[in-house]
This record gives sequence, structure tokens and C-alpha cells, in this order.
Amino acid sequence: MAVHSVIAPYNGYAVATSAMGATTWMPGNGNLVANAIPAGAGTKWAYWKFQNAGIPAGETMTGITISGGNDFTVGGGGAGKTRVAGLAYKLARNPSEFNAAAGTQMDSLVGTGTGKTLNAVINPTGFTSNDLINGMYIGIGVGTNSADAADGGGTFRYGALTFVFTTGANQPTPPPSSPNGILTNPVGNQSPGVYPGGQFASLSFKLTAPDFPQTTSLRYDWSFNKIGFTFSNGASSLLQTNTAGGGITNLIGNTGLITVAATVRPGTDVQVRCQVSNVAGASPTGMSLYTPLIVRERKIAYPHEF
Repeated sequence: MAVHSVIAPYNGYAVATSAMGATTWMPGNGNLVANAIPAGAGTKWAYWKFQNAGIPAGETMTGITISGGNDFTVGGGGAGKTRVAGLAYKLARNPSEFNAAAGTQMDSLVGTGTGKTLNAVINPTGFTSNDLINGMYIGIGVGTNSADAADGGGTFRYGALTFVFTTGANQPTPPPSSPNGILTNPVGNQSPGVYPGGQFASLSFKLTAPDFPQTTSLRYDWSFNKIGFTFSNGASSLLQTNTAGGGITNLIGNTGLITVAATVRPGTDVQVRCQVSNVAGASPTGMSLYTPLIVRERKIAYPHEF
């Protein structure tokens, strides 16, 4: 097991083409600076070589923690800016792997000029201590959206130059945070509830933690603990994924209207379960949340007898 900590030099990196854009990096004041990044474009890769021949061989690399301060400024910054810069990383065994390549996003910054501390824990799948012994590479790059185009190019300052590699029994520090989120159930679904044969309002779930970019593996599985209830897809279960058209948008999933069969007994209390799984940057990587729906009883009013 080993922990290898390095502060990368802000003026000792190499540059390669990237799929994000053509803006190059320059040494700044203790950081790297990419000036005049066009709206809707990005930067080249800036990358470093990391090597430590003195660690144990053949161990799984359990994590790479990247930390430090960054900022992104568009048109002088300030509140109201909406251009977003996505900060990406790439791991490689050979510098040629960076050429025109895309990366994996690890953070995002709005062009207000306000600094933000990065503390990203990367899962280096497939990498071992042998790669660090032989020498491996980590690159960073930025891509932006096209908002605030009239403000011209944006400036990204990258100062997250601390890299900590852990192998074997050692785990990244800090460890991934616990997953968390908000399950919203409109009040009317419980009080007064819905009559048999009616429809409940849509439920929603939003993942709020960890503050870590999520992958397409993120999924929400919705289900009931009793029969007679169906989701908007006409089934008693609903799977949502973080893919195009998969049902999760901006980490939010909505069930749509929920139908209760006319045969369900009035007064029934059903629990809806939202099983969240494959949460990146979290430990554990999933959780279950529950919320109730109430089937109303019809009250019959009888005329008074005189």
C-alpha cells in the first residue's frame, strides 16, 4: 500500500490537442491560465507526468485526489453570468493518448470570476501501482457552453495542482461523501389523497450530494409495495437513467402521474420506493427513499329523516 503526493509545477507541463478546443495554456501566478476561450469552445490538454519507482508493485490504484482553487471569468465576471466551463481530466499511459481526445468532467464553474475549491476523487479504473512506477500522465482541459456570447472570450485559471495517489489498502482522502437527495411528494397525494380509479400527482427525486459529476450509469428505480398502482409508463415499476431520453435531467427524475386502479380498497396506504444507484463519488454508491400515497374513502351523505 502507498500514498504518493505531488504538487505539480504550474510552469512544467506539456500541451496536446484536445476535442474540447484550441485555446492553449500559459503559466500564471502559481497557476495555469487559458485566456480568451471562445464561447462554445475550449482548451487544449495541459498534462503532467507522475512517477514513483519506490512504491510496492502490483497493487490496485484506489484513487487519485485532485485539489486546489480554480476560477472562470467572462466579461469581467459578476452576478448574472451564465456561461459554464466544464473542467475535465484524462488519465494516460502514453502522451499520444491525449491527441484530439475527449475527457471526463470533474467540475463546472460559472463565469462570475468567483473562485471555487476543487476536491475531486477520481476512480482510476484499470490503473495499478505499476503505472505509477513506470510513469503515468494526467491531463486537464476545459470546455464551455455558448452563453453570454456577446461578452467575448472567457479566462480560466487552474490552480488545482495537488495530486494524491493511493494504492493497495490505502483509500483516497477525503473519502467519497454519502449520497443524498430530495424526494418530493405533493401534499395532496397524502391529504386528502386520491379516490380509487384516480391519479396521484407526479413524484420527483433530485440527487443533491455528492458534489461530483455523475455518469450515464446513474439510475433511479421506482416501485410500489402493493399492487393496483401504475406509473406513467403503465407499469408497476419505472426505471430512469442519466442518458439522453432516459428520464433523468439535471439529476432530477419525475414519475409522471400515478394511477390507482378502481379495485383498490379505499383507505389503502401504499409506499413508493425510489432506489438510487451507481452514484459517482459516493460511498455507499446508492440509497433507498420511501414516501406514502393515500387512497381516499368516499363518504356517503344520507338525508336526514324527519
